[in-house]
Amino acid sequence: MARSGKGSGHGRWAPTDDLLHLVDAFLGGRDQSLQLINKIERILIDHFPDSDVFEELTEPLTLFRPGCGTPYYDVPEMEEVLRSARDGIAALR
Repeated sequence: MARSGKGSGHGRWAPTDDLLHLVDAFLGGRDQSLQLINKIERILIDHFPDSDVFEELTEPLTLFRPGCGTPYYDVPEMEEVLRSARDGIAALR
């Protein structure tokens, strides 16, 4: 998922850019897969383990299993969680 800084407006790649791209893909319905959620989780673990966003998202990301019912998170619940966390993700810059 790493990209060059071209077009990012920052002059260099930032993990926050990838997080926002992935979250927006999920929220926009372009990709709501477990693989995408795993990518979000990996970026948070690798780059932001001490952040409030990490604390907020760790449990929901780990419990995302579409169609499995309680106690797992399905697509609508994950959309709500990611929508709520999006501003915090943008602030990680």
